[in-house]
Amino acid sequence: MKKIFIFLFLIFTINLALSQIKVVSIEKINLPEKVYSYQMKFSSNGKHLYFSNSSFDGIWRYNIDEKTTQQITNDNFSGFGFDINKTGDKITYRRTVNNGTMNRRQEVVEKNLVDNSTNLLESAQNISVPIYYGDKVVSSKNINDLSDIVVEDNIKVLGIENTKIVIIKNGKKEILDPLGNGSYIWPSISPDGKTILAVDMTQGAFLCTIDGKVTQILGRRNAPSFTHDGKWIVYMLDKDDGHRIISSNIYAVSVDGKTTVQLTNDANININPVCSINENKVAFSTIDGNLFILSYEETK
Repeated sequence: MKKIFIFLFLIFTINLALSQIKVVSIEKINLPEKVYSYQMKFSSNGKHLYFSNSSFDGIWRYNIDEKTTQQITNDNFSGFGFDINKTGDKITYRRTVNNGTMNRRQEVVEKNLVDNSTNLLESAQNISVPIYYGDKVVSSKNINDLSDIVVEDNIKVLGIENTKIVIIKNGKKEILDPLGNGSYIWPSISPDGKTILAVDMTQGAFLCTIDGKVTQILGRRNAPSFTHDGKWIVYMLDKDDGHRIISSNIYAVSVDGKTTVQLTNDANININPVCSINENKVAFSTIDGNLFILSYEETK
């Protein structure tokens, strides 16, 4: 019996080691004239891809099946961070309002994508990028206690506050500093809601539990994004000259850090990959604003 167990364990281990991710196709998206892509987010059903440009002065929606592009808003700095609700009929974002003086205000807005109505939710000098916690729009201004809200995904990453990771767990705000005195960017959570992925400015990408216990140091892997099954992390491997990015391609690394696969290898400077929530697809931009959708398959 012991020999059978060891044999089965070895087969399982070998299968994990031999797992690969293989590119099936890379499609360039035909965007309207003077529309450029930089930062992206898939809808929960995978049918739409929302994106902003490098100046974040608007949000657009690309319909993957119909191959059409629609501008959702041109609000100033609205594209820096936004979230779409699970049913896909609403979007929330933060915009910046300048009134011609030195006073700058930030506003949290929710827009109904069915009737195009807009609702101003919060206004202050500084507000975090909003997210959906269940059906409620949450930002730094209304995060004090959400314990009365029942949600399926009770752990969400709100963002970064004073270089630390902010999450909502069981309706309450928690601040995580997994590496100790870290300075973090690009935080996200795994599809199963058990692992946080982020990048530290010194040590690079890492994984930790929702309690902040580090489980894996992955090193220099910028703009990382979990695949929808949580088995891989897609990222960009970029190089710069101290002022600007001079080369970058898209890679994938297994969550155990043992297998790395290059997904793009061309003259473009490919940046900011983001994985679909429910399909084997990765969207990424080029430094000059072109948008691509990469389809892949997982093999043994």
